[in-house]
Amino acid sequence: MTALSLGPFSARYNRMIPFSNPYAQSSEGAVLTLSDDGTSNGSVLGEKLKQLHLQAVELGRATKEVDVRAFEGLATSTIREQFGVLVEGFISRTLVLCAEVFSLCDIKGETCEKLDDSEIPSSRRYFGLELDRLIQRDSSSSHNHSRIADVAFIARVELSNRFQRFGMISASANAWDVLAEYDSALRRVSKSLSALDTIMSEIRGVSFRVDYETELESSLLVRRACTRLRQDIQKNGEPDHESIYSFLRGAGTHIAMLIGRSVYPQIRIRDRAQLCSIQERILSWMRFEREDRREGLRIWEDLRVLLEMFSQISRREELMLHDLKILELLIGALEEKRSSSSFSFSSSEKEKLEELRGMDLSLDSLLDRESSLDAEVWISLLIDLRGKFAVSSVLDNVPVGIFR
Repeated sequence: MTALSLGPFSARYNRMIPFSNPYAQSSEGAVLTLSDDGTSNGSVLGEKLKQLHLQAVELGRATKEVDVRAFEGLATSTIREQFGVLVEGFISRTLVLCAEVFSLCDIKGETCEKLDDSEIPSSRRYFGLELDRLIQRDSSSSHNHSRIADVAFIARVELSNRFQRFGMISASANAWDVLAEYDSALRRVSKSLSALDTIMSEIRGVSFRVDYETELESSLLVRRACTRLRQDIQKNGEPDHESIYSFLRGAGTHIAMLIGRSVYPQIRIRDRAQLCSIQERILSWMRFEREDRREGLRIWEDLRVLLEMFSQISRREELMLHDLKILELLIGALEEKRSSSSFSFSSSEKEKLEELRGMDLSLDSLLDRESSLDAEVWISLLIDLRGKFAVSSVLDNVPVGIFR
């Protein structure tokens, strides 16, 4: 097995990412570089950056067009032969691209100086958050070249590891597990390419072409979608033997609607598998066992537990930091209104409150009847939530979340 070259750090990092992909060859011999201010030092170099940018856009758009839902429910062998080959091809092409980008943009080995082994983002935990940090970093001209090099470097490490993991997928793995492995890798390819596009667009003064979505933006979308699913399904309370058929029929409809929405592929596949399993049980019960009301109630209970589990997304690191920041802001604003005889939220405060929907069931309940509550009730709840989540963030210093 050969190792993927990482240019000036190959000796240092090859031990970390053994790699056997014959198509991912480094461009370490290239002499094209950028000047210290992050711009090209000649028309040839500017054209080279433009070409690499267009390649990133082309690949990025292609990854966005893949709908993993088309592979759900297929046999394991079919997933490997179709989806697996597709994802491996994307990784191979992206690794080649990142090698060329890194060779062009790593001025004076700055990336090597800034990153040591402890700072390489963990494959499952911090990859997305690290790219978010680079996207949001100071975009002044003196940093642009290193931002591109950092993205290319981190992407190469991550995608090389992902490619290696494909060979470790057990032959006996079930279809959902295989799908999850390839889907997770495809997400990382797409995020890497959109990150390159975003920074290259800034340098070249052109519009972004592949939408970049931060981990926080993605998590908020998923939390809103799952909160909406829970509220839609549970809005009429709990069923009994007489009403269970209509309750499950409605639940099945709402699950189908979520599956058809654009946010659905962002939900972690293992959780989608559970949701699809519940949907299949509902359909089977309605067709063949609808007279067995006890079985219907068991399905409802399993669905209720799954919906409660979905709320655990709020324990993801980026959401906890976001939620705590909003809680602090709202508590401060409400403290100033405590003595007001005509308490009400401003429009901006209402928007901030809505961003917390799905964070806590008690909060969701109050949000649905916001106009009938006074400042003291809100302050009490928000302070309680701040304390609970602050303690949780200290105890759970590893990001937890079921949707990634």
